[in-house]
Amino acid sequence: MTEGVPEQPSSSADPRSDFPPATPGFAGLRASLGRRALAITGAALALLTALGVLGGLYETFPGDLAVSTRVQSLGSDWLDVVIEAIAAAGDPIGALTAVGIALLATFALRGPRPAGYLLAVATVGVIVRELLKMAIARPRPTEDLVRVMDIRDSYSFPSGHVMFYVVLLGSLYFLLSSSSLSGRMIRLLQAIIAVALALTGISRVYLGVHWLSDVLAGYIFGVALVAVAAWVWRRWTVA
Repeated sequence: MTEGVPEQPSSSADPRSDFPPATPGFAGLRASLGRRALAITGAALALLTALGVLGGLYETFPGDLAVSTRVQSLGSDWLDVVIEAIAAAGDPIGALTAVGIALLATFALRGPRPAGYLLAVATVGVIVRELLKMAIARPRPTEDLVRVMDIRDSYSFPSGHVMFYVVLLGSLYFLLSSSSLSGRMIRLLQAIIAVALALTGISRVYLGVHWLSDVLAGYIFGVALVAVAAWVWRRWTVA
């Protein structure tokens, strides 16, 4: 009676064995994503290199002098005091104070490992900044073109104050945005960082120590370094 009944597969047999394995498809997807990431990285490096080369070849970019003239035309005694106070945050004492506050906040909210990461990123950022300045060697604005309110001996491109705070505050935001902070606190942190970075950039042009292109380069190189550091952090924590 049972001869006409087809044999049932064993319960131990894998019912998926008749289907092609999924591994090649996932491997292909990962390879595609890898190629895309590699292409984006290569394009970013090419753009950063081109920016550095142009910064070394030209002492100003189009629009630099016009922007400096416009910003400095707003000058007044009280605004001079305010801008100089903002700029003081990028001097050694101000920068060390900012790093200390950022480290304490990170340690309290995320622990010692993220705090150590933040300190390492800030240190690397200073080193990269100085290497870029020496390699590009663009001179600072001169008195015959703008009002120079703060004499600096170092090179101009990129802006050191701007790049330092982009790296520090950008990395701080990256760490704290994944902490236990509420959505309202995250939005407040975003607003504080945005205002601080904008005022830092404006102060450098107002004081006559940087061109607009120096400031924009500080933002660009700083963001690039934050992105690389964030990638390293994710790889480190996964490992």
